[in-house]
Amino acid sequence: MVKMAKLHICETPPSISQVTPSEIEEKKKFVNALQREAKNHFKSPIPKGTNVKLIIEYGRCRRNYDGVNIVGGIANALEGIVYLNDRQITEIHYSEKSGKVEEYWIEITEIK
Repeated sequence: MVKMAKLHICETPPSISQVTPSEIEEKKKFVNALQREAKNHFKSPIPKGTNVKLIIEYGRCRRNYDGVNIVGGIANALEGIVYLNDRQITEIHYSEKSGKVEEYWIEITEIK
């Protein structure tokens, strides 16, 4: 059986960009929001040896982050919840559009 889930998070996506000490709590909030949503869909991680595809769509209204940093932040935040190691990700699609609120969607699919 192939695991597939589509997550929707109404928050700024986590990023791997460096943050100032005053931004640390905000970054933790972004990671926690994603991890809570992921835990609602995945009771256990996709096993090692199974590849994963991520499709990320970001609706941004207030910030202009670097897409590569967003992909890295999301991949790191999902490790241990959705998959055991982010090296299991072998396919990534990222798109960004203007939105009225900060929100993003992540579609996660096992690749057999």
